[in-house]
Amino acid sequence: MGASALLFEVTRKGLDQPGNSGNFRPLLKLMSEDNDMLAQHLCNANRVTYISPHSQNEMIEVIGIKFIQAKIAQEILDARFFSILADEATSHNEEKLAIVIRFVDSNRDIREEFIDFKSLERTTGAAISNSILECLRDLKIPITVCRGQGYDCAAAMSS
Repeated sequence: MGASALLFEVTRKGLDQPGNSGNFRPLLKLMSEDNDMLAQHLCNANRVTYISPHSQNEMIEVIGIKFIQAKIAQEILDARFFSILADEATSHNEEKLAIVIRFVDSNRDIREEFIDFKSLERTTGAAISNSILECLRDLKIPITVCRGQGYDCAAAMSS
């Protein structure tokens, strides 16, 4: 069976979704036009295809944490010194804290890298600093090499 015949099967099996299907399914459909192995994988009803939203989110989380965040953490460690930038905001009645690290990389470029988004139970200085310290601990970045701090939530952090 050729790629075009398999594409019909792929389309029929659910890659075409009504409404906004996002980017993932249309990209798979496009890629399966020239890739017989992918088209066969997607049209086989007895095989798990890993194209559900749950599977997509799980893959994004694994790639984000295991690869991208780990690589950024290693670059921060290689830089030796860094600064913390943090900003808290309310989203859907939930307090969130964005944590960014600023450092000079091995090419002597100044970089600001987003490293985490934390949910906050409270917006006190202690709660915010505990979230930052926990994030750094999880990434194995020692706070002892932190050389600067910047906060948009300055009133809470003044303590």
